[in-house]
Amino acid sequence: MPLELSDGFAVPRFDHRPGLSRFGFDILGGSVRGNAAFGPEDEPRFTMHTVFTNVDFARLLDTAPEDDASVDGRLRFSLPVMADAGRILEEVELTALVPRIGAGTLDSLLAAMDPDGADPNIAAQRRMVAMGGPRDISVRIRGGNFSLEGEVEVFGIRLKLPPVRRVSLAALPVRDMVEPLAEVLGAAGRALRLWRSESIRPVPDGPVLVITEDNPLR
Repeated sequence: MPLELSDGFAVPRFDHRPGLSRFGFDILGGSVRGNAAFGPEDEPRFTMHTVFTNVDFARLLDTAPEDDASVDGRLRFSLPVMADAGRILEEVELTALVPRIGAGTLDSLLAAMDPDGADPNIAAQRRMVAMGGPRDISVRIRGGNFSLEGEVEVFGIRLKLPPVRRVSLAALPVRDMVEPLAEVLGAAGRALRLWRSESIRPVPDGPVLVITEDNPLR
């Protein structure tokens, strides 16, 4: 489904860490606020911090409407600015803290990550999620591995979900989702090199030559 953004704002920054010092918009019935920037490293990373409130991710998923479909939480992620999808999966870092999420929404997310039910811990989490309301969900991605922990509230009693720890992203059906992102990041990396170059000299019948401090013209 197409995503509709409304009531948005953005405050750009144009220093050695170009990006957005602040941004915000309404989406999927809720709001998102945060900041984003490209790092100054030789191999730059794109980093974003966001806070989201009452966002109905169930609208993006094949799940029945539920009374508690809106999601609140915080998200931070950082990924390398490159066109190599394999390296992006290995080097992406993500931390998400979600105090509140609907059971159907979380179940659909888990099902999308493990559609064949091959991971026993994810299957166990799905069985427990069906029993009550998920609470204080923590998602972490680091070193190419995915982890998810949290609790489920059943009749007023909180029970810990079976933890999913260090599941390889390469073993999950996510590469097809990363490939389009890799194309965008590759183009962003080329634009970033132009932004940070000392000078640009066109080469006859050839590509543009970018001259930087690390690669001066001799």
